[in-house]
Amino acid sequence: MLGQLPHMTGVPTHGSAPLSQLWHWLENLDQLDGQTTIIGVAAFLIIYRLHLTRLRNLATLIAMLLTGIAVALVGWDRVELVRDLAPIPGKMPGLMLPNPTYAPDLLVAALALAVLGSVQSAAITNTFVESKSRKARQLQPPDVNRDFVAQGLANIVGGFFQNMASGGSFSRTAVNVNAGARTRLANIFAGVFVALFMIALAPLIEHVALAALAGHLIVAAMSVIRPRMIGMVWQVNVSARISMGVTFASTLILPLEYSIYIGVGLSLAIYAYTSASNIHVSCLIPLGDQHYRETAIPAELPSREPVVLSVSGNLYFAAVKRLEELMPSPQSAERPVVILRLRDNQYLGSTGIRFLEHYNQQLRERGGKLILTGVGPKIEHELERTNHLDYFGEHSVFKAGDQVFDATEHALAYARTWLAETDAG
Repeated sequence: MLGQLPHMTGVPTHGSAPLSQLWHWLENLDQLDGQTTIIGVAAFLIIYRLHLTRLRNLATLIAMLLTGIAVALVGWDRVELVRDLAPIPGKMPGLMLPNPTYAPDLLVAALALAVLGSVQSAAITNTFVESKSRKARQLQPPDVNRDFVAQGLANIVGGFFQNMASGGSFSRTAVNVNAGARTRLANIFAGVFVALFMIALAPLIEHVALAALAGHLIVAAMSVIRPRMIGMVWQVNVSARISMGVTFASTLILPLEYSIYIGVGLSLAIYAYTSASNIHVSCLIPLGDQHYRETAIPAELPSREPVVLSVSGNLYFAAVKRLEELMPSPQSAERPVVILRLRDNQYLGSTGIRFLEHYNQQLRERGGKLILTGVGPKIEHELERTNHLDYFGEHSVFKAGDQVFDATEHALAYARTWLAETDAG
C-alpha cells in the first residue's frame, strides 16, 4: 500500500525501505499532482464500491476503462500511463540464455525472492481456501512441497525466456480472489489472457493509467489484512508476538530482502528455542493391567528398583542438553535401572545417541543399566546404523507395537527379572 502512494499521487519518493519512502512522500506533499490524485482516488473508489455489488468481478476492468477514457477525453497529460513506465512490445519474449556474469550481483536478492516466494506460497495455501463447490470438495488437500517444486521448475524454464521471478504473492492472489477466482485454475486463465492481451491489445493497455493501477493494488492489499488473524497470532504466545512484531518492523525499516532474512531467521531461532524448552520427562508408576500414574521425576534414582521415565518432545541436538538436566542422578543409588520410554519420539541423532550412551555408562558404574522401550522404526534404524543396538544389548531395547504400553510392560518385567537374577548371583 505504501509503495503505491507515489503512483497514486504523483509525489516522487526515494529509498528502498517502505518507512523511508513514506517519510520522503510526506516531505514532498507540496509536489502532489492533482490530475494523478483524482484518477487514483477515482479508481480506488470505483473498485471499492463495486466490490460491494454484483459487479465485483468486473470492478477492476470497469475502473481501468473509465479512468483511461477520462484521461484521454480530458487530455490530462500529467497522468502517467503504462507506456510511460515501459512500452509493451506486442509479442511474447523470445528464447535468451541467461548471462552468468550477473549472478554475483543478483545472488542476495535472488535468494531473498526464493525465500519470500516459498514463505508466501505456504501462507497463501493456508489463508485462501478454494471454492466450496461440489467439484472443489473432491480436490486433494494442497501440497506445499509440490507448490515449491512447481515454482522452481517455472523459474528455471522461465529464466530462458526473460521472465520475472514467479512465486506466491498475497497481492496477486488477492487480485484473483477479488475478481471472482475460486480455484488455482484462475492462474492458468490469467496467464493465457495476459499473453493474448500482450499480443493483440498492447496499444490499448499502454493507455492504462498507473494511478488507477495503484488504486486497484491498494484495494487488493486492504483485502489481505485480516485483523482477526492478527489478533489470534498476538494471543497465541509471546514467541508469536515477537516474531510477528519484529518481522513487521523490519519490513518497514529495511529493504524487503533483508527483512525476509530477519523474519525467517528469527522464526527458526524461536522454533529451536521453544523445541528445546518443550522437552518433558515424567515418571510412570505402574498400577497394574497396563495402567500407569504420571508423577514428577525423582531427583535421585532409587536402589534396586526399576524406574519408568517417559520422554516427549523433539530430541534434536539443542533439546538434549535440557534432557540431561531433567534426568535423575544415579550417583547415590545401587543397581539403578531406568526404563526410558521413547514412543513419542521419532528422532535421536548423534547427540541423542551420545547422551543415551553416557547415561547408560553412569548407570553401569553403579551396577545398573538403561533399558529403552517404545522404540520406533526410525530410532531403531539410527541405533542399528551406529551399532548401538549391540551396545545396549539385545534384551535392553524393546520395539514399539500396536498396543500402547505393551513394550513398557515387557521392559518392566525384564528389568525386575534382571534385578532378581543379579542380586541372586
